[in-house]
Amino acid sequence: MSGYVFNSQGIAPAVPKIATPFSIGGTGGTLVAAVAGRQLRIIALKIWPNNSTLSEAGVILLKSNNSSGTVITSNWDPTIAGVVFEFPWNPDGWGESDVGEAIFMQIVGGTSPNWRGVMSYLEVTP
Repeated sequence: MSGYVFNSQGIAPAVPKIATPFSIGGTGGTLVAAVAGRQLRIIALKIWPNNSTLSEAGVILLKSNNSSGTVITSNWDPTIAGVVFEFPWNPDGWGESDVGEAIFMQIVGGTSPNWRGVMSYLEVTP
């Protein structure tokens, strides 16, 4: 059945959602708002810098809820111009938020580029 992702029991199809394309600068921002009682599972993600000057880009992480939330991904350290972080379609997910929490992108030590990106995700019941 095209366009659906089924849970581990093969029932209750989940429809993939696409986050609004984002541009995040400063110390970070929310990519997808929280949904009560649900986890947000990242199933595809692409992030790239807004410009090619990455010497001051800092390190980026995805976290649950906010900058002090649970780390979803490890540190990404862009050290070359034109770097793109790309995680292709994976219905099992690349990571997920805690229950009822948002997906937040944190930028640590960065002063220069905004990061742009697109993301597909599922709202899953734990």
